[in-house]
Amino acid sequence: MRLTGAQYITVISTAWKVIREKPFLWLFGIVLTLGSTVPRASYNQPTTDPASQATSAWETLCMTYAQHPNLVFLAVAFALLIIAGVWAIRLAAKGAIFSSLQHLNEKNSRPLRTGWIAGFRSLKKFIVIEAAIVGVLAICFGLLALPIVSLMANNLNESATIITTYALAVFLGIVLTLSFIRTYAQLYVMLGQLRPVESIGIAYALLRDNFLSSLLLLFILTVIELLVSIVVGIVILPIQLSLGHAGGSTLIATLDWLLLLLGPLGIFGILATFEHVAWYQFFHLIATLPPVEIEAVTQESIPETREAPSESISQTKSCL
Repeated sequence: MRLTGAQYITVISTAWKVIREKPFLWLFGIVLTLGSTVPRASYNQPTTDPASQATSAWETLCMTYAQHPNLVFLAVAFALLIIAGVWAIRLAAKGAIFSSLQHLNEKNSRPLRTGWIAGFRSLKKFIVIEAAIVGVLAICFGLLALPIVSLMANNLNESATIITTYALAVFLGIVLTLSFIRTYAQLYVMLGQLRPVESIGIAYALLRDNFLSSLLLLFILTVIELLVSIVVGIVILPIQLSLGHAGGSTLIATLDWLLLLLGPLGIFGILATFEHVAWYQFFHLIATLPPVEIEAVTQESIPETREAPSESISQTKSCL
């Protein structure tokens, strides 16, 4: 399906309108950015070589392991548990955004609570989708790396370099394709209550006919994210530099880290919400579902809105 420029403008304008008029969605977006927005080193601290920092950290870890191996194991296990927990909460937040958008016009006094409940209910299916995507990605990586390793083992380094270049391009294309399939499969799970494997198959069929359109939307959202990043850097950098020149007190250091952590976290959280609303709206267009609206609707029209996704999904399955 080929979309017109006006339809892309509609997708972006609708996403902007939704995040302006439904600010409760921001919380889900902020949770989605957890782990991806990392504060940089403070400007009032001396810069050090990253390689020397890594070497020093590794030496410290080895010394600690030699003296307290059980402590290191517990620390690693705790870190992995935290990472897994943040990852699961981020998946639930994504489901919460999609569910909240699906029921955007319904009268709900607790949209955050309802969204989180739907997000955690979809968590198991989302994890299956993630596992399938990662499994396919690992198999593709192994198949692409096998000839390279074979060439290097036979001292054919020049040929291995050439093959590596092509393999890297192919692998990036596979990653891009799988990221689209994952997003569409998650949307099918939320809108149609499909099984994960079934949603992946339908998502692949949808992407097969809309790859260029999906790529264009990704390009538009990437440009927007880049522009926002530049603006955030222009605004935050002078403030941080002024804090750095103000002195090295504990209060200044605290303000510096709060600025680096909370500022980008909030801004990019809202941006993540905007991007997910855009993908939701785009999905409705290419999957021939009724686009999301945020105007008031009558109570009689709500059941009809709920039934639309299932009918469209059934039509897609019959086409397969």
